[in-house]
Amino acid sequence: MKSRCTYQLPVLERLVYIVCGVGSVLAICYHVLIASSKYQHRLNWHDLKSGWSFLTYKKDVSNFEWTFCSGYSAVY
Repeated sequence: MKSRCTYQLPVLERLVYIVCGVGSVLAICYHVLIASSKYQHRLNWHDLKSGWSFLTYKKDVSNFEWTFCSGYSAVY
């Protein structure tokens, strides 16, 4: 069955969307990295537990709401 929508965006427009999308994600990751480095000294090191084995980072378990609510998601 032939599709009714056969129009494709021009290559330049697709390229602009891809660059803007990837650039936005990279900018967000960069700002999160800068903010976490800036406030690293304020972390409570007792709240950090070992994370995944293939990552060298530790996970923060101090967020009670996340750990409490994520237990319910395993049920459903």
